[in-house]
Amino acid sequence: IESNPVEVSDSDMQKVLEQFRGEIRQVPPMYSALKVDGQPLYKRARKGEVIERPARSMSVYKLQAEQIDRLHFRLLVHSSSGFYIRSLAHDIGRALGCGAHVVALHRQESKGISVDQAVTLEQLEDQKFRQAALLPIDVLLQQLPRLDISAEQADSLLQGRSTPAKGLMGAGLCRFYRPDSSLFALGRVTAGNTLKTEKIFVLDK
Repeated sequence: IESNPVEVSDSDMQKVLEQFRGEIRQVPPMYSALKVDGQPLYKRARKGEVIERPARSMSVYKLQAEQIDRLHFRLLVHSSSGFYIRSLAHDIGRALGCGAHVVALHRQESKGISVDQAVTLEQLEDQKFRQAALLPIDVLLQQLPRLDISAEQADSLLQGRSTPAKGLMGAGLCRFYRPDSSLFALGRVTAGNTLKTEKIFVLDK
């Protein structure tokens, strides 16, 4: 919808990148799944609507650029969760004065799981390979504090009863584990010193 001459050198890009490292404020794109008033932004964008989106605080831990040719750069980005790469490209292009957009996006790692660990659908069709390749669900929850609850507390929570924490302490959302070290639930220790679950995981028998 707009065109501009592109005269960007590697040194130009390196200078601009400095303002996008560390703690930054980012405005989510209209074409995103972020909900406003209960409706995803992309649905409103498809109707031709453009609404104001509040900027959000984001962290950019690493940002590098490699010039491929006169019109293309390859970026390596390590950011906090919820970061929009398309918005970053747009903002960098605006700072350079020529505009920019994403041509290809390749996620290399998320929550400690690398693309190097990826397997093909054909490999997963082999039952033995599938059992060896599948990771436990708590691999994705390591950032949450762990609380080891008793069998009695687990039974009480399964029955929906008020369950005393009995000295267990945790701030915010925590992982609850059974005595056999299997993940039981995600929950919290309430101000009334009781346990409250938000999601219980059912064991596959």
